[in-house]
Amino acid sequence: MKHIPCRLQIIVNDCMFSITANKAMKLARRFDILGLDRELQPRMELTLVVRRTTGSDLHVPVQCHIDTLEEVAHSRNGGILNYVLRGIAKSAR
Repeated sequence: MKHIPCRLQIIVNDCMFSITANKAMKLARRFDILGLDRELQPRMELTLVVRRTTGSDLHVPVQCHIDTLEEVAHSRNGGILNYVLRGIAKSAR
């Protein structure tokens, strides 16, 4: 079997996670991301768990693609639009 490098991007709650996969992730029934219970930090390390239909799990280290503290603030506010609107509302008071 030939392995073709590819990039898998997953978005959860406005956070994009990206992995480079050299392994086939066939027949996955569910994906879980471990580590989101910690405080969000730029480029933090997380674990993608591929839950296969065979019952086995594949644990893959991934890196959060939130690169700056400003992007962390955007995420905490539900995205860039909410962040900007909250800033406008705050300055109008």
